[in-house]
Amino acid sequence: MHCSREELVRWAKAGAVGHKKAEQHLAECGECRLLWELFLTFAGAADARLTSAPLGWIERALAIAGHSRPEGILEKIAATLVFDSWLSPSFAGLRGAKDTDARRLRWEAGEWLLDLRAETGTAGWEMVAQVQRGGEAITGVAVGSGAVKVNTDKAGMAVWSSRRPPRRISLHTQGGVLQCGEIAWSRPKRS
Repeated sequence: MHCSREELVRWAKAGAVGHKKAEQHLAECGECRLLWELFLTFAGAADARLTSAPLGWIERALAIAGHSRPEGILEKIAATLVFDSWLSPSFAGLRGAKDTDARRLRWEAGEWLLDLRAETGTAGWEMVAQVQRGGEAITGVAVGSGAVKVNTDKAGMAVWSSRRPPRRISLHTQGGVLQCGEIAWSRPKRS
């Protein structure tokens, strides 16, 4: 008959066998003797107080955990400019068209897309932006230009005016910010 786990734990906590039944059984049974030695080796493990981890470790662990967002929302991402109409050559039949001051810019970051059309108006610049994620229009995120932030409508569109064209555009979601690089508004020279 082997010793029960409870008996071994009780004997280990007592610190010495001292009990004739236990001493006799442990002398005869190699299996229980092995368990007994493990219990003696780790007897204080259950009673040991856990010390606090260094503050740097805790901050690092929180930072790592903070990066995982299961819903895939942005935290702070720099978008890539994938299209600029001012840098694309115009077809011969379209050169000299009336909307030469209009500009279309498109940024991408993962499955996020920010499409901006800016054109000069009588009192400054008119901007229309559309936000998509995975090909679907996104409602209720804010497109920002300096201090101005405009929420998108059902079609993912945001419309605003400004005296000057925006130097920076950003997209503000519940999970973070999509930042677009600085925009230069000097037209490239035509050859």
